[in-house]
Amino acid sequence: IGWRGFETLFNSLMDNSTVTTLDIGGSISSSSTRNRLGVKGTESLTKLLLHNVTITKLIMSESSPHPDGMPALFTAFRDSPSIAYLDISGCSVNDVCLAPLSEPIPTHRVLPWEYLLVRDNCITHQGAASLGVALRVCPSLQYLDVSHNMIGSPGATWIAKALHSHNMLHTIKLDNNDIGDDGFAAIATMYPAQDALHVPKTARGRISSTGAAGSAGTSLSISSAISGSSSSDRLLSLGGGGGGSGSGSVSSSGQPRASQL
Repeated sequence: IGWRGFETLFNSLMDNSTVTTLDIGGSISSSSTRNRLGVKGTESLTKLLLHNVTITKLIMSESSPHPDGMPALFTAFRDSPSIAYLDISGCSVNDVCLAPLSEPIPTHRVLPWEYLLVRDNCITHQGAASLGVALRVCPSLQYLDVSHNMIGSPGATWIAKALHSHNMLHTIKLDNNDIGDDGFAAIATMYPAQDALHVPKTARGRISSTGAAGSAGTSLSISSAISGSSSSDRLLSLGGGGGGSGSGSVSSSGQPRASQL
């Protein structure tokens, strides 16, 4: 679908009160079949999000939004009262796109984000700092995927500070971000009761603990160097290498279980 098709679609949804999920994600298997928002499509989507209050889930991974319109789009993400699930993976999101998130948010406001996926983009520590400002006012956040970016240890530190008191958070994915030992240590401070997570900088391998993420009896197994796993369950994903399963989830009961990450 090109920008004209998207413009028509978004205009038709302006006053729609029944559609709650909008999936415009493109195919990642072939560039010829990928949806392309372009300039006009990105502008039309921004207008839709600022007007429509019934859309709660937006999937736009690999949809080729135009970079010039991305700051305004992220402003719409921040200001939307309804978007709880946002997947903007593989859209060449960079620090400039995320800059509007760094603007002060009124103290009485909270963002409704519950699931946020921004994997496979071009986010550095500066973008992570902007993202951190918004994440501080997302008390309902449950799932965050910032994997396959370039946030480094400073970016991991910004995210850890932003999420330190988020009791509903059950999954964080920071794979392939070169967060290093300092970034790993910053994330580990999110679990202050777990001495096993405060590891020496030279430590590598699997680290196990219990009671993490504010859930009594929850098991946690972290690796700062292992890149793959045969398990389908994840709580905290920090793998530094390529390959591996590249996916994460919680168990069917909704509770995270022990796993190799």
